[in-house]
Amino acid sequence: MNQKTPELKLRIPKESPTFLVLERIKSCRKKNKEIIFFPDIFSKLCTSLQLSKEKVWSLLFFLHDIGVIKIIYGHGVKILWEVENEK
Repeated sequence: MNQKTPELKLRIPKESPTFLVLERIKSCRKKNKEIIFFPDIFSKLCTSLQLSKEKVWSLLFFLHDIGVIKIIYGHGVKILWEVENEK
């Protein structure tokens, strides 16, 4: 019996910095890959948002603590929730 798993969606205001960070992380995802690798995340966030590597780590741990992403140590992150902007 095939059951479709429900999609988990998180509503975040579009103006929120969290939404911006999640969108940038999501843009690093490669086709047909679930894991987004750390070098891609650091490259994207450090250059586009002008953040230091330490601040990016803080953001990643914050997103992990609230349950939006899963940190896969030594590799990268996996997005657990899809983000919808609030209209």
